[in-house]
Amino acid sequence: MLTEYDIEPSKIDSRTNEEKNLDLEISGRPVKISISVPTQNMAIEDLMPLFRQTSKIFVELAIENFRRKGKVLSCREKCSACCKQLVPLTLSESILIRRLVSQMPKRKALKIRSRFNSIRSVLRDAKSLTYFDSSTTRESEKFALQYFHLNLLCPFLENGLCSIYEDRPLACREYNVMNSREACNAPSRATIDRIELENYPSVALRLTEQNLFGLREQR
Repeated sequence: MLTEYDIEPSKIDSRTNEEKNLDLEISGRPVKISISVPTQNMAIEDLMPLFRQTSKIFVELAIENFRRKGKVLSCREKCSACCKQLVPLTLSESILIRRLVSQMPKRKALKIRSRFNSIRSVLRDAKSLTYFDSSTTRESEKFALQYFHLNLLCPFLENGLCSIYEDRPLACREYNVMNSREACNAPSRATIDRIELENYPSVALRLTEQNLFGLREQR
């Protein structure tokens, strides 16, 4: 059964677009994606709607594929166990989130910035956090677990809900699990049963930025 999607970045003038069609096979299923591609020069962060919509497609197809195998998605509203994790951001996402905070009502923006400052202070004084300069997955996971156990909630978390849900990072969108909440509170390779995607738009964006700006990957 062919699944079809249309992707059109909302901030792009449709008069300066070209339609491109992609015929893919994702999770063993034929998928046709029609993308409205800008023909004019623009900042890469303005293409974020495209990356977000593409991420949504890969996530939906992966979840559907796992459900056909009888597996159940564990993620639920107000289940914020993963909101203590270290979240990798691309340069584009950092720019957009900074812009988002600057546009918030003054009192809310001050509260968010205060939370970031509190986290920065804890990290500065955390003796249990071992910084590293390594590109190995094992060292990255070790660092991420050390950060998780500091119990630092995401500054955008409000009453168990993401206050920037529509603008949340791609890494958050792409993180879905099938294990219990208890397992999420003690994450490890043995306890986390993550729904893996065929491709990760967050990685595609990071690689694009590296090629454009000569950025060195940090792990």
